[in-house]
Amino acid sequence: MKEENSSNSNAVQDLQNLAQIGLALSHEHQLGSLLEMIVNAARSMTNADAGTLYILDFELRSLRFCIMQNETTRTKINAVDNPDAPIPEPVPLYVNGAPNNANVSSYVALTGEPVKISDVYSAQGFNFSGVKHYDTVSGYRSQSMLVIPMRDHNDDIIGILQLLNSKIAGTGKVTDFSERHEVLVSSLASQAAVSITNRRLLSGMEKDLEEIRRLRQAEEELGDKLRKAYLKTEETNTELKAAMAQTSAVRKIWMFFVLCLILAGAAWQAFAAGNLGTILATTEDTREYAVDNGSIATIKVANSPVSANLSFVGQIEPLSQKVYLSPFGGKVIEKHYIEGQLIKAGEPLLELDTSEIGIKVSQARSNLIRAQKDHTQIKEWAGGPRVSQARLNQARQNAILDSLKRKLDEAAILFDKGIIPKVELESAQEAFENQKINAQAAEDEVKSLLALGSRDQLLIASMELQNAQAELDELEAQLAKATITAEEDGIILLPASEEQRQQELKSIEVGTKVQQGETLVVIGDLSGLTIRTKVDEVSISKLSLNQLVQVTSDAFPGIILDGWISAISCQALGSASGRSSGGKPPVFDVTVTVDELSPEQQSKIRMGMSAILNVTVYDNPAALVVPISAVESGYGYAQVYRKNPQTLTFEKVPITAGITTLEQVEILSGLARDDEVALFPDEVMQ
Repeated sequence: MKEENSSNSNAVQDLQNLAQIGLALSHEHQLGSLLEMIVNAARSMTNADAGTLYILDFELRSLRFCIMQNETTRTKINAVDNPDAPIPEPVPLYVNGAPNNANVSSYVALTGEPVKISDVYSAQGFNFSGVKHYDTVSGYRSQSMLVIPMRDHNDDIIGILQLLNSKIAGTGKVTDFSERHEVLVSSLASQAAVSITNRRLLSGMEKDLEEIRRLRQAEEELGDKLRKAYLKTEETNTELKAAMAQTSAVRKIWMFFVLCLILAGAAWQAFAAGNLGTILATTEDTREYAVDNGSIATIKVANSPVSANLSFVGQIEPLSQKVYLSPFGGKVIEKHYIEGQLIKAGEPLLELDTSEIGIKVSQARSNLIRAQKDHTQIKEWAGGPRVSQARLNQARQNAILDSLKRKLDEAAILFDKGIIPKVELESAQEAFENQKINAQAAEDEVKSLLALGSRDQLLIASMELQNAQAELDELEAQLAKATITAEEDGIILLPASEEQRQQELKSIEVGTKVQQGETLVVIGDLSGLTIRTKVDEVSISKLSLNQLVQVTSDAFPGIILDGWISAISCQALGSASGRSSGGKPPVFDVTVTVDELSPEQQSKIRMGMSAILNVTVYDNPAALVVPISAVESGYGYAQVYRKNPQTLTFEKVPITAGITTLEQVEILSGLARDDEVALFPDEVMQ
């Protein structure tokens, strides 16, 4: 009853502590301080000597180091508030496309299963080389470990909480993390994950509010500019109307003068030919602009080709790229290329030092031999020396027990006959009872030893053997890739900018230390081209996939390439909201592909060159058109003045306009071929 009351008291205390911690977490608004508080609370609950917190980076698919605390080494690192602090590399969740189950933290992040280990140096199934390296450098001794996933309110894993070396209060002796510790830290991790998520959401809302305030200010400034521009436009329109009226008057005088010259020339020709009436009729039928009442110029609706093109400037890239990753960690000892060099399939690129991977291979072989030995021992356990020895001891103890039982029976008979005293009977009884204990112990030992070779133990040994074999196979496969060769023809790509060089592809030289899975070299396919450009929001709707594109450039004059649109981004660059950063108009990524280049074209075209992309977005070879001066338009309407051939008067006709060029307007509806319209609508209104 006392133990039960103590257990209930501990449970109540744990709930109170979790409630207090949860309240404290909800009041902390700085992410770095919040994460430190989480690690402190977890260490306090479990009396852990050290603790580490990782946050899941969804884009990089890795665990990003954030907090590390170690009481023994007096280490405290907060990578959130101090990003320049020396921190470990992110833990990848996948290596070469496969789940990274060798690392205990990534395993917990991928599976969501907590892991509790008594001693990392004897644990099986995980690679603790990083922990052991840290111990060697710092003089620390990592032993017990507890790794817990951090799940938010949607049950999504957002981070990992890792604790080391739970200590017994008062003695400081390292012990295992208990089941109670696992339950408490799991509850804390859930509270912490919710607090972290809330902090992120709040931070995002604050950024959104700031963006809204900035956009409102920009809107007000733009409104002021528009009002000023409108006033200026009104002044310009007034001046333009006055100029147009003056121009119209001059035009009328000029056209009257031209008409007089035409009539005078025709009269002279008629006089010379003796047929003035015929000449006058011919003049009326062949005039370019018909004149009504000698004042209004007209023109007939005619067919003419109309097309619309869009032009963009893009940058030339290879048709595709082959990325070569480091098969293992080590140093580069040979480099056989320079950036920008053409390379043939089969040619060597880099050679890596195999000393480190060689040590790992040797260790893996030792682990395999040990696993094979353990598997054989368990498989043959029942007939092994230890079990046989235990069974012999059991038989011996049973034989002694049988002998003492006979002596006890004899003593009982002799006591009943009064031949021996009671003390001898009691002595025989005591010896028999003691031997019963020894015989039972011998039997228990046999059972215990047999359990070590049970079916479950054999299954575990088989799995460990398979894991050891798989690890050795993987390491040997990596070792075989120490010399990296080109798999196809192409060009060694160089990053376009220093920023890209630092972030995506650092310069690999002899002596460079590389990590497993790190990008070593990128080879571009030169059999074709990829041209990437950015298109504004007004033009993007006019483009479609598979649309033909003409590719030219001043860098390779005389070469015209036929390409096609292979990709159009559905989201503007810079923001998920569809607005680019810095208040600039949204733009969208568009990719154009040229499937094939001739050897001559390959010799003249270089990666990184600029190219002009011409796209025909509209083409009508027989469009109905009128000069742009004949169309009167305003907000929501467009119209012309058509001449009635019977009444010779002009009537207002609404039209639907299509493509408009600098000289003419395409008519979609409202007019027919050979309709006669006023060339200058303002003349009709006067």
